[in-house]
Amino acid sequence: VAIVDDDPSVREATANLLKANGFKAEGFASASEFLNSSQPDAAGCVILDLRMPVMSGLELQRHLAAEHTTISVVFITAHGNPEIQKEAIKAGAIDFLPKPFSEEALLRATRNALEKSENNVKAKLAEHFLAGLRNRDWNSLRPLMTADVIWSFPGHGVISGEACGVEAVVRRAQTIVSFGIN
Repeated sequence: VAIVDDDPSVREATANLLKANGFKAEGFASASEFLNSSQPDAAGCVILDLRMPVMSGLELQRHLAAEHTTISVVFITAHGNPEIQKEAIKAGAIDFLPKPFSEEALLRATRNALEKSENNVKAKLAEHFLAGLRNRDWNSLRPLMTADVIWSFPGHGVISGEACGVEAVVRRAQTIVSFGIN
């Protein structure tokens, strides 16, 4: 978890709270310090102060979205208003917490953000895998996404063909491709 806040006391207290609850956490004094670190690619969640010098939290959120990162955002602020909160949530923020916030509210928002980031990563991997399939493979996948068919392969158990989510389709596609089914 990355914490980006220009207030060192908030940054340190937030990091200590997260670490005490089993999270890896690292603080950054500015958006540029965060962007110049390895964290934009490594963090599953970024806790952003709304108002910071040079680049605001909203500007950093927009930058991360433009880079198509899988990182989820939680805002913390002493200067929020309903319009800004609505803008942040509409742009994909998981939560918008007013300072001072409760420990439980921050921990809940962090857990939700990490879960969302994990789902984002899975969806991105599925998208890349499915994009790499040849047309022959797509024809093999169609029944698995919608039909009421049951496939059984030795060592792979039963694969049901009922309508399913992306993760199940990818698992099924990998099985089909590995067996060379046309």
